[in-house]
Parts: sequence; C-alpha cells; structure tokens
Amino acid sequence: MDTKTVLLVAVILFCVSQFTAGYFPLHPACIPIRIPSDDPFYSKFGQRCMSVVRSLLAPDPLCIARPANPLNELTAYLDSSNVYGSDETTFNALRAFRGGLMLTSAQDLLPRTGNDCRPSAGACFLGGDSRVNEQSGLVVIHTIFVREHNRIARGLARRHPNWNDELLFQQARRILNAEWQHIIYNEWLPIIIGYDYASAHGLLPLRSGFSNLYDPLVDASMSNSFSSAAFRFGHSMVRDVYDLINAEGQVFRSINITRTFFDPSIITESLVGHARTLVARRSETFDTSMAEGLHEQLFTTNFMFGLDLLAFNIQRGRDHGTPTYAQAARACGIVDVAFWGDLFRVMSPEAIDKLRSVYDDPRDVDLFIGGVAEERAPGAQVGPTFQCLIGQQFFDLRYGDRFFYDNGGFPHSFSSTQLQEIRKSSWARILCDTLGPEFGNDFTRVQPLAFLTTLGVNQVIDCRTMAIPTVNLDAF
Repeated sequence: MDTKTVLLVAVILFCVSQFTAGYFPLHPACIPIRIPSDDPFYSKFGQRCMSVVRSLLAPDPLCIARPANPLNELTAYLDSSNVYGSDETTFNALRAFRGGLMLTSAQDLLPRTGNDCRPSAGACFLGGDSRVNEQSGLVVIHTIFVREHNRIARGLARRHPNWNDELLFQQARRILNAEWQHIIYNEWLPIIIGYDYASAHGLLPLRSGFSNLYDPLVDASMSNSFSSAAFRFGHSMVRDVYDLINAEGQVFRSINITRTFFDPSIITESLVGHARTLVARRSETFDTSMAEGLHEQLFTTNFMFGLDLLAFNIQRGRDHGTPTYAQAARACGIVDVAFWGDLFRVMSPEAIDKLRSVYDDPRDVDLFIGGVAEERAPGAQVGPTFQCLIGQQFFDLRYGDRFFYDNGGFPHSFSSTQLQEIRKSSWARILCDTLGPEFGNDFTRVQPLAFLTTLGVNQVIDCRTMAIPTVNLDAF
C-alpha cells in the first residue's frame, strides 16, 4: 500500500478502537456514526459504531484563514480522467508508450496491476480512477473506453504512419474525450434532468457550428452540494441483483452486487454479458429506497453486514458543510421551506411523514435526504432540487471549460469537418466498436439510444446500420 493508504487505514483503526473502547474519538479526522442498540439490522450483529474518516482538507492557495474546504483528488473538468488518471504517475502507468496505445492485459481487458481488491480476488485492474474495482459495472465502463482509445489510436496510425507515439496518443485522447463530452450532453444528461429543462438552460449540444460560449469567469470546479448530495442520486437506482445476458437476450447468470465489491473477477468471464445488462435492463427508480447491497452490505467482507452508504452520504454532507435541503431548495427557487406543509409542493405525504419522524424541523433536513424524497420533476429522473444542482454543475463544466469539444477559435479547436464527425458519436456506437467481433466478442446489436430501454422506434438493431453512425477518422 502507498503511504496515503497506510495513513488512512491507521486513522480508521484508531477511530474504531477509541469508539469501541467507549471514548469519544480523539483524532480530529474521526467522525464515526453511532448505531443505536435497537437498530433493526445492525443490532443483530452487535454493531454500535460505523467508522467514518473526514475528507482531507485542501490548503488555501493564499494561506489565509477561511472555512475548511475538502480536497478533490480528481480533476473537475470533463477530461476523461477516469480513463487517463488525474496525476502524472497514474497517467504514465496506464500508457503502453508505443503506437499511442494504453496498456491492456489478456482479452483486451484493463492492466491487471491494481492493488485495492480483496485478497481472494482472481483479478484486480488498474484504471484512471482508483475506484475502478469497487464493483463490476465500473470495470466494464473503464474497459470500454480504454478499448475505444486504442481503436482510435490504431485507426490514426493507419492513416498517419509518420506520427510518433506521443502524437498518436494525444490525438486519440483528444478525440475520445470529445466523444465522451458529446455523449454526456447529447444522450445522458437530458435523460437525468429532462430534455426540456436541458434545452431551456443551454445544456443541449449544438447540431452544427461552434459554440464560442466559453466564459473565463465561470468556475468549473465541483460544488459541495453537487458532489456530496445531488450527484449521489444514482445510489437509489442500484439493483441488488443483476442479470448477465447472452446474444439471444437470455439470462445466463445472476450476480449479487455484494459478491463483486472489490472482486471484479467475473469480468474476465462475461464482459459482454455485463454490457448487455447495462443497455437492456432498467435501473431502479429514483426514490428513498436503497438496495440492501448499499444500505446494509456495502463493501462487506463477511457477507452478513457491511457499511451503510445512506448514512455515509448524510455524514459526508455534514463533514463538508453542505447546505441543508431547505437552503438548497430556496437557492434554486423550488420552495421556501419554513413549515412541514411547505414540502407538499415537491413531496408526497408519505415522504413528509417519514421526514417528520426523524427531523424536529423541516429546515434541518439533510440535502441528500430531502433531494431523494422529492417527487421526480417532469421528464426527469430526479426531483427539482437535484435537477437544479446537477444542471448548474454541468452548465459550469461546459461553459467554464476552454477545451470543451465544440469551442471554436482556439489553437486546439477541432475543424468544422472534425466537429461534425464527433457529433456522430454515441454510446451505442462505442459499444458496437469495442465489444464486436474485432475484439472476439459477439456484441453486434443494440438500440440506437443505448441509455434508454427499447421503446417505439428505439428497437435493437444491427450495429452496421446507418441508424448508429460511425465517426470517420479520415477527418483527423
């Protein structure tokens, strides 16, 4: 383990020892969650404490006194750091340094040099984000984008035999990142916050031309409300059990999510089966319910009990000084909360009753809890407060990024022809290009709008059809 990991483990062990010994935690980094003796789940196992360590604090660049601000280890911009890493050491560890390629292992999987898996894991992968091995779905996404980088690099090498490794790598990285940004704003974000909302707030990509809307005054860094609460909305949409699907659409294996925490070995057997699940099965609905695998069994090692992500989200919000739900809802212009009755505008009576049973005042409700308790906004997968916070963050990420893919007028800008090719990219096309026969797989059919299940004209079709257009690398 590296030095940082050793220190983190030491603090966790210290916190646990202090709390179980009956002392209040003495270390300022310890913020454990006390578990009541009558907890309906954890009491069965005699658990009275859940260890939590505070986020690292970022030093002030001007060395002046100010409220503490948590350190973000990852880059804020949409720069595919999940693929390439956020620091030079990780960046270099992922490169092959030949032909512009990234390192892969057998079966064109990620390099098997990760060190954060269970001791019993049959495979452990290295990716641009340290959480790659947390559960198998993350490994699938990381693998697909590494394969896409290498597919682009090989295509550029065929077209430009005089380009060296560095030029091939950087150009492939530039194209992949543009594809990724386009897919986020063209396909994924409108589903989450609603197409009409995205359109009204300038969050849909242009169909032609350059945006020229970069504003150096827009701060693209992550807000606490976004990272500690709003963007955790997906935690309520995870399934405990997911099915692996074959080419005929039949289930050939079911996986309990608790069995794959930090053990991604199953990917070596069924990468494509996982990918088909991602596009063929609906997620759980955004609401106050959370899968047992996250709520009671998170990162379990004994398969009896684990951590509680719901409690973690609440504690992390308090650790970061995140605004309350009432403060965020008011800032977004959703509702001015003074009395419980004010919440009827955005929540069901049942949700309000549950909140009243645990909070003395509606203005005390934590942002994550209040956000998931809201009814979904029209056309969106989240409630109006999270819709506002997520929309604002992705507005900042687009207009505060000088390198956003459709910005024109800069030395790094794509040409008009190149930009039109980038706009052909889609999640469906990347799946087809990285999981097809050329990789020894049998992923040959998918619906054009791959983030949506099949409905109406969005039926499963052959990857070779014009309905799933291909980015022509001749333009680059």
